[in-house]
Amino acid sequence: MERKIFFLTMLVLFSSCKKAEHDDTYLELNNKVLESEIIRYTQKTKAELKGEPFVISVYCKQINDSTARYVISPEITASLMENWPYSFICKVGGRDVFFVMGAGISFKNNFNGGNFFKLKQRAYEDFMKKYFPKQYETYLKILHNEEVETTANFYDPELCYLTFVNEKLVSKIFEMGLPTD
Repeated sequence: MERKIFFLTMLVLFSSCKKAEHDDTYLELNNKVLESEIIRYTQKTKAELKGEPFVISVYCKQINDSTARYVISPEITASLMENWPYSFICKVGGRDVFFVMGAGISFKNNFNGGNFFKLKQRAYEDFMKKYFPKQYETYLKILHNEEVETTANFYDPELCYLTFVNEKLVSKIFEMGLPTD
């Protein structure tokens, strides 16, 4: 009887334990205003996409020694990461956020191999598998010459353009466009 109670107690304990999320990122945001803006934008995007997979990218551009521009953008497909690869990942609000540094990234000639950098094929596949599993399944079928039914997703949201001067937010604009605008 004691043994049954012990096993039942252990079963309840193990089933009620929530798996701790592992944070394997090596950088964290130092600017709390930027962090809160990313969290707000992520929540807004989550509500708009109603359960569809997405990741958040933040395009970073240092304009001069005191002015920096950050453009927050949702990505609903892995393909943009193939052309505009991320530089590093930070955990923001419990989610992986992909930061793209402007150096070496050509937004005008990127689909013709015009960038200095690109994700390695294996890294791109791992990214797709983790964040866009349905797209990854389709990708594997195409690799194996299987027939696939494809659909085009169109999502053209307002991006959030943040301008900081001396690390203080001075401008916040929502508009459609490209991260380089």
